[in-house]
This record gives sequence, C-alpha cells and structure tokens, in this order.
Amino acid sequence: MYVVWRAGNDGAKRIASRLGAHRRRGGDWVAVFFTLFAGRDILESVLPDVVGIVLCLLGSGLFSTTQTALNSLTESQARKLVEQKGSYALTMWRNTPDRVNSGLLIANTLSNLGAAALAAHGALILGGPYLTDPSRFGSLLAAAVATVAFLVLTFGEALPRTLGERRAQKVVAPMLTLTLPVQFLLSPLTFVFMGLSSALYHLIGEDEDAMEPSVTTEDLEHMLDQGSLEGSFGENGERLLRSVFEFSDTLVRELMVPRTDVVSLTIEMTFNEIIDELVNCGHSRLPVYEGSVDDVVGVFYAKDILSVIASGQADNFHLRDYMRRPYFVPEGKRVAQLLTEFQTERLHMAIVVDEFGGTSGVITLEDISEEIFGDIQDEYDVEPSQMVPIDDSHVRVDARTPIHEVEEFFGLELPDHPDYESLGGFLMSQVGGVPEPGHEVIWEGLRFRVLEADPKKVISVLIELINQSGDEPEQLVS
Repeated sequence: MYVVWRAGNDGAKRIASRLGAHRRRGGDWVAVFFTLFAGRDILESVLPDVVGIVLCLLGSGLFSTTQTALNSLTESQARKLVEQKGSYALTMWRNTPDRVNSGLLIANTLSNLGAAALAAHGALILGGPYLTDPSRFGSLLAAAVATVAFLVLTFGEALPRTLGERRAQKVVAPMLTLTLPVQFLLSPLTFVFMGLSSALYHLIGEDEDAMEPSVTTEDLEHMLDQGSLEGSFGENGERLLRSVFEFSDTLVRELMVPRTDVVSLTIEMTFNEIIDELVNCGHSRLPVYEGSVDDVVGVFYAKDILSVIASGQADNFHLRDYMRRPYFVPEGKRVAQLLTEFQTERLHMAIVVDEFGGTSGVITLEDISEEIFGDIQDEYDVEPSQMVPIDDSHVRVDARTPIHEVEEFFGLELPDHPDYESLGGFLMSQVGGVPEPGHEVIWEGLRFRVLEADPKKVISVLIELINQSGDEPEQLVS
C-alpha cells in the first residue's frame, strides 16, 4: 500500500504545477480534461497499470476456463483424453487433481487481486490532484474499481467459465498446458495452501479423502431422461436401463409369487402324485411342506424324477430322501442382494417368509430376471395378459397385477402402503374389506369396477378413464 501511495503521490507532484494555470483559465472541468487526455506524464504513469490489468484479465480468463473445463469432464471423458492426447499436463492432473485444482484457484485469485490493486494504483495517480478533495477522489477511485470489477466478472469469470463448460474436451489440454509454468512457480504456495486445508479438515474432524461420488444415481437418471428425449437409446434400451435403476430399490415382496398362487407338494405324496403335479403345473422346482404351508421343509427338483426311474426306486420312493434344503429369505430383503446370494449359493428359488416365520410366497431367479429384461415366456407359460384393453376407454386388469405396473400403464400414482403390493390389495384398502362384484372406486380420473371377487380376494377389475367434469368416458387406450 505504501508503494501505491508513493507512486500516486509522485505522479500528482509531476502534474500539480501544470494544472494551476489551467484551473485559473478554464475552471475545474478544463483541469480534469487536461489531466485525463492531454497530460503525457499521466498517460505514461498509468500505461503500465493498464497493461498489467489486461494481463491479469487474460490470466484470470485462462485459469477460470481451465478450472471449469477440468470440473466439467466426466471420469470416462478424462480417461479418454489422457489416452488420446498423452498430454503431460493431463497426466499430472489425473495423478494429483487436488494439487492442480489448488494451483489454478490460487493463480486465479492472485490475478483478480492484481487487477484490483493495479486499478487502485491507476486511480491514485489520476486522482492525485484531488487528494485534498475526498469526495472527488473517492468517486474516481470507486469508478476505477467498479470498472475493473465488471471486466473481471465478464472477461475473467463469466465468459471463460461458459467456454470451459461448453468446450471442455477441446480446450482443456492446451489451456492446462499453458498454465504449467505458473503452477510450477506457485507450487510452494500451493503446498502451503494444501497443508492448511488438510489441517483444517483434521481440526473439524472431517476425512479429506471421504469425497462425495462425482456421479450420483440422480445424475445417471437425469442423463437417461436427456438421452431419451434426444433419442440416444432405443425403446428396449431405455426400458432396460430404467429397470436397472429401479432394481436396486426393489424388495422381495414386490416380485415374489404370493402364497395363494404357490404350487407345492406335501411330504406324504407318492411318486405318481408328484409326477401328476409336475405335469400339471410345468414347474421345475416345488416347495415341500409338512402339515402346513407355513412349515416348508424342503424343495423338490423335477429332474430328480429321472434318477428315481433310472435306479428303479419308484416303488420305494420317499419324498424326504430326495428333497433339497430350502433357502429362506425375508420379505424386506432387497432383490439385488438376493441375486448375489443366488449366484453365490448357486440357487434358483427361495422361500419368502414374514416376520412371524410364516410362508409369504416364493421367488425364483426367473422372477428377478423378468424384473430387468421383461416377461420371459417358455412353453409352459400360458397365463393370459394381466391387462387387456376392451376398447379405447376400458381395460380389464387382473387384480394380482403389481401396483407399479398399473401406475406405469395408466400414468398415475397410487398411494404406497406396506400392507399391499397389488391392484386388488389397493381396492381392499380403499373399501376396508373385500369389495363385492360391481363395487366401484374412483381415483384420479379412473373408475375401478370390481368384475370378479370371492370372499377372500378380488379377482379381476375393469378400469375406465372418466372425464374430470363428468362421467363421460375419455380415450384410455390409443
């Protein structure tokens, strides 16, 4: 500050004598005009400041562009650039990103501070004759600082950061290379800065290495939405990717075959009875229970029938001798975790139990695969479609259809509740019991009419899109 004051004071002394006559002849405005435009000494004095400000702006723009470009690169883009360009600067950044980013931040800050200091110095030279008039000198100093602040924000921050973000892959390598000399000069200051940062992290009890992931699930979902709008994925590709995102949050209870639909064997069944059951259901694995369905004691594989026949033990067959150990999982287990267990244990089926140990249903590897890839039909799958359009405004729906499939098909959001997972469960929750055939429930512009029901459950439902202002049906199926 002393140097700035001395420079401004010397400049003021050089021109003070020249201003006296002009003040007497033409007043203050003539003096100011002469000072700004006619004084060679003043122009020579402020020219280095102007050049310095321009250089500081260029440096600030370079550092801002480089820093923004580096932060805009994804992990895959960064690896690809290093492999393609083979740049020393990029390799150094990949190996020591904190050091490079800290160096750029320090260089950018010093550039901005330098521009501000030079602006103040120039204002002090130009305003030297007015040091005795605080209001005039203050106005001149404020104008100089405001002008430089505008230039820094525009050409040192806003425009360079926009360029760095939009052209990151094109500009990052050459610009990072240009910053290397400055980074080497500032390396001692960078190490001090990083040391202080590390000490501060330890002081507040934070782990400096515990960084948040650069790409979150929300980021991936946003990219998927953007790619879908731009047509980057095919229809099947988009559906598959969305299934993968939803898969991590899916629970076993959402995919399991419910207890009421499970085909099972009793421990007392004979060889011929088991063959008949396997032929009728077409399944390759069936749970075996003793006394009650809640007491599952094993799993029988259809392929074991061949070994019984080959060994001639059909007459002496006892199911207990051939069944496998059952694998039990809770309803609330995540399907992704169960899939890992299936792979580790080399299993294809698990028995789902509730919190009291009762049997809730079964889940198979095929159920999990269908959640990702869609329905997988084989020669034994002859189940009718769960949602059958009747006309443009009516759809017949199996009451066992999962809630999320109904929501996706009709584009609505039904209330979540831990007590049900199917359309039938939703209707029973709304009514407070098992609705009789003909009972209607209206929800968000849809009329749900129960077509079939028994004393225990709803079997089928007719869904109709109604006009919000009346009961006239609108088009539901295009």
